[in-house]
Amino acid sequence: MAFKDLARLSRQHRTIYCYFILSIWIFLLIAGMYKYIGVFRVQNYGHYGGSRDFIYASSQGHNGKYSHEGIKNIQECNNPGDLALEMEGGLLEGWTLSGVLLVLRHGDRGAMQNIRGIGSINCGYEDTLPLLYRYKSFIANSTISASFGHSVWLKSGSFHGFPLLPPLDKICLLGQLTYKGLVQLLKIGEILKQAYAGPLRLLQRHQAVPTTRTLTNTSVDSKTFANWNEPSEIVIYSTRYRRTFQSAMALLYAFLPNDYWVGLNVQESHSLLFCFHDCVCNHAEQIRVEMKKADLSVLSLLCHEAPLPCRKAREKSLKNVPGLVTTPDNSDFINIDQEDGQMSSKDNTIDLGEFVTDIEPEGCIEESHINALISFTNWQAAEKSRNPNNRKEGLLRAYGLIRNIVGNMLKMISGEKIKFVLYSGHDRTIQYLIAALGIQVQQFFIPYAARMAFEVYRSVNEAQFYFRVVYNGKDVTNKISFCEGGRSLRVSRGIRGEKTDLCPIENIIRFIHDDYFIPLNATNYKDACMLMKTNEDF
Repeated sequence: MAFKDLARLSRQHRTIYCYFILSIWIFLLIAGMYKYIGVFRVQNYGHYGGSRDFIYASSQGHNGKYSHEGIKNIQECNNPGDLALEMEGGLLEGWTLSGVLLVLRHGDRGAMQNIRGIGSINCGYEDTLPLLYRYKSFIANSTISASFGHSVWLKSGSFHGFPLLPPLDKICLLGQLTYKGLVQLLKIGEILKQAYAGPLRLLQRHQAVPTTRTLTNTSVDSKTFANWNEPSEIVIYSTRYRRTFQSAMALLYAFLPNDYWVGLNVQESHSLLFCFHDCVCNHAEQIRVEMKKADLSVLSLLCHEAPLPCRKAREKSLKNVPGLVTTPDNSDFINIDQEDGQMSSKDNTIDLGEFVTDIEPEGCIEESHINALISFTNWQAAEKSRNPNNRKEGLLRAYGLIRNIVGNMLKMISGEKIKFVLYSGHDRTIQYLIAALGIQVQQFFIPYAARMAFEVYRSVNEAQFYFRVVYNGKDVTNKISFCEGGRSLRVSRGIRGEKTDLCPIENIIRFIHDDYFIPLNATNYKDACMLMKTNEDF
């Protein structure tokens, strides 16, 4: 009798046992997720003495040493000392370089929002760089200073009166290029000079400039500067932000002879994406909203709305701060008044201390938080890159830019003088371009001073034209959707005979004219941008 009662009791509690085991499994799973995304509590708060600064000025770990993750992240940030010539250019046996088109992200900048304690961060560049000294001296001698003390661009056009240098050496101003960012672009300009200036014959003095004039030791008056002839070989586009304009001019100073630089004409892009005449697209905005909802759902699942360090304090403080600068959500058209309405350094250095007096300190952001955040960002970007909607949005957003790139390629191979085209833009400029071309990259976030070069080549013996794409010094030609899988030509590069890929220029022409909208079930941009019905519409 006792045995039967025991067996019946065991059967009755079997469900409880299952629930207990399942609860333990769920607990371990959630704990693993928390550890992965790095939602850390600041347990050593007392070590910092209750500091109210929310930025830990050093990105180093204990004893001044970086962690393994920290070193990896630093190497991916395009630090000036790490920038060097890699796979750009080179002698291709049997081929001559006809032209280069470069898509660029601006250099290192200050934060887009006020951050408490940002004044303790040094955004300058401490190392001695002769090129930076020469650039500053050249600008001082060849431009005039405006009433607010900066050397400004004197050519007529959209960028007339724009400062050519960041206003302060070490201070991080809202959304403004830093001197570290300036050095990044000067270094990249040197890289481009090594790779392209010789083959494109851009080292020769501009023929429209009198050979008796030199700019090294003499100043250029404003009238002469404004009337300097424009070199027809160079085409420059920039969004109307100071950081993109200054990035372009720094790069071009290191890349071109001085007399070329003085005669440059910078054309304004009214869009972050350089969409030109193909900008407004409702379908692209619909896809963006859907993907944003998916991102928020993932964060909600993983984080359970748990606050990261400083989040609560930041939410309290931002309610009292008027008119913070943020990057516009709309990539199609730029609202320049949103950023460039802040012309003085006083406006750019607002301290939250003026507005916030009742915030309880929560601790400091540490290296571990940054590493965890970057790790999660890379994971999220990798997941997004495999999402079909990501490719569709990229195709819609980058259509205008790719059309312009192909158009300039055709000009290069048809005998026109264009040799170099620069698009000085933003992270989203390159992000959507990568997605549209179907390139799978290992580094998912777009670092400051990121660059993507389209090199156009002509065969020596026959009138055949090919191109290759180099992203941040790495050849990615064979990763492009319409160049991979044996559709590229393998050729020798350099004196060591390294192999590289050349893609027929007909492939990108066919892609933009015939195959571009196939993933969108459309035949043209207008039809592809029509709003699609979603499940919520039924």
